[in-house]
Parts: sequence; structure tokens; C-alpha cells
Amino acid sequence: MRGRALPLSPARTLMADLSWMARRVPIGVIRRRIDLSTVIAARRAMPAPRVPFTAMTAKAFALVARDIPELRRSYAPFPRAHLYEVGVSVASIMIEREIDGERAVIPVRVRDPAGFSLREITTILENARAGEGAEAAHLAKLMRISRLPLPLRRLLWLWGFNSGRQRPNYFGTFGVSVLGHIGGEIVRPVSPLTSFVSYGPFDADGRTEMTMAFDHRVMDGALIVEAIGGIEAALNGPIRDELAG
Repeated sequence: MRGRALPLSPARTLMADLSWMARRVPIGVIRRRIDLSTVIAARRAMPAPRVPFTAMTAKAFALVARDIPELRRSYAPFPRAHLYEVGVSVASIMIEREIDGERAVIPVRVRDPAGFSLREITTILENARAGEGAEAAHLAKLMRISRLPLPLRRLLWLWGFNSGRQRPNYFGTFGVSVLGHIGGEIVRPVSPLTSFVSYGPFDADGRTEMTMAFDHRVMDGALIVEAIGGIEAALNGPIRDELAG
């Protein structure tokens, strides 16, 4: 069948490179059913614009990670295989925005989401979507790397992801992406990060399936089940209270 070849844009090249890195990570996936009815009710009662679920989830994860150090660790193979632990979480929150006339999904870093208000996290995401603020400069850097020749790009990605100290600075310690508000669900997350959280649509009672992908070199499934329960409790506790306040 005849068609046409389309070159990869920098945004699609970035996702291709991240997917290439993800294939190098022994990913496990845990799903757990959670009840978020109370935080959903608090969110519905707040005045517009409402805080996005990605912002709430990122802060809840970071609150849990304060007490579970494994969630702040990454696997680093050089100079010898070891785990690298940082003091605070760095969220990599996925947002959709237009880049060069193309719809693209990009990661937005938020250092220590637990230390920000939900409104402050939302503002960071809105600025990134509008191409403003510090994250706009970071995105421009990622796009410049995506325009480099393949061998050079791969060397840069390998250096960034395999450096325990640099990975949080460039990519974060965990990722968040939520499609439930548009009726979708990520069943098999593709991410090179140590952990990646997502969940799908809610049922009438405010329940959903939360999925967490994790690097099996860093932690095991039982801890992930515990972490998901902690995120659920944080969303229905301090996150709900902040929304209600």
C-alpha cells in the first residue's frame, strides 16, 4: 500500500528515546483497587479552576515517599552497581501541549511536591503548558537533545539515566500520568523511572484501579502495594483537607 514517510519530530523522538530507555528496565506492574470518593467530593466542591488529579497524585506520592525511602531511590550501574537515594522526591508529571503545531506529551518536573501547595503545583503545570517558567527552558533543552544524531543522543541519555545523582535533576524520581478524566487507562506503563503511577476512570462510587510500574532492581511488589495504600490514604486525608480548606 502506498503512503508517505514522515520524519520524527523532536517531541516524538524524545518519546522514542524514553521508550528505548524503558526497555532496559526490568519493570514490574502492580494494580490495586482504591476508593477516592472523599477527595473527589472535595474536588467537586472547590471553585474553578479545579486542581488536576496529576497534581494531587504527585503530592500524595511525595508525602508517602517521605516515609518510604525506597520510593526515592534509583538503580545506577556505574562505577559499580548500586542504589542511589535522594532526600526529596522529584515528580515527573506528564502533560499534553502543542509543540511546533503537534500535540505532544511531555514530562514536567516538580521538585519535592510535598513542599508545595496544590495550587502552586497546578501553576507550574499551567506555566509549562503555556511555554513559560523554568520548565519551558528545561523542555527546550530536551528538544535540543532530540535534534542531535542518534548515537550522541543515546550517549547523553545513558549518562543521565545511569547517574544516580543526575537522573532526578533531569528526569525525576517518579512519574505520574492520569487519563481517567477522559475515559482512558494506562494498563502497561512504559517508563524508565523507578516508579510510575496512573489510574483510569472512576466508577459511580469513586473507586478506580491504581497502577504502579516499578523498577524491580530497586524494590519489590509488597512494598508497592503498601505505597499505593499510602497514596490512597494521603489523597483521602491531607490532600482532601487542603482542597476543602
